[in-house]
Amino acid sequence: MRLAIYFVLAIVLTAGTGCEKKDTSVQQPISDTEVPQSDAMEPAEDIAYPGGPLVRHMHMHAAQLERLNAALDAGDMVAAGTPAYWLSRHEMLPNMPETWRPHMAKMRMAAEAVEAAADIEAARAAASRIEDSCRGCHEAAGAGPT
Repeated sequence: MRLAIYFVLAIVLTAGTGCEKKDTSVQQPISDTEVPQSDAMEPAEDIAYPGGPLVRHMHMHAAQLERLNAALDAGDMVAAGTPAYWLSRHEMLPNMPETWRPHMAKMRMAAEAVEAAADIEAARAAASRIEDSCRGCHEAAGAGPT
């Protein structure tokens, strides 16, 4: 009797799962300029960053780089792929000074290299180049520490 109850309960709980229409469309690659901003990658709204949207955007870079380095420190190249993807493709601010753009390009190329890395050492070397591009931009802008 108990077995029958469990069986009926299992059927009831799983009824309807897998019956919905599945999306069979092929996703197109996203261009570098069309990457949607993910709420999961945004800092919480209640965190106040002084200095407005530009500073907030740079803090997002730092947060993603921290996630990337933590994943690499753990030896997890799969987990490193998410922040590397974000750093390589996220939307740049429209008011970003032109002099910063070469540093952004270097950061994106290094992040793409993390994504394409064949092993953890290559990924770490590429992540180091991301840090170098951040440092170079901060020095060029006369900004604070990286």
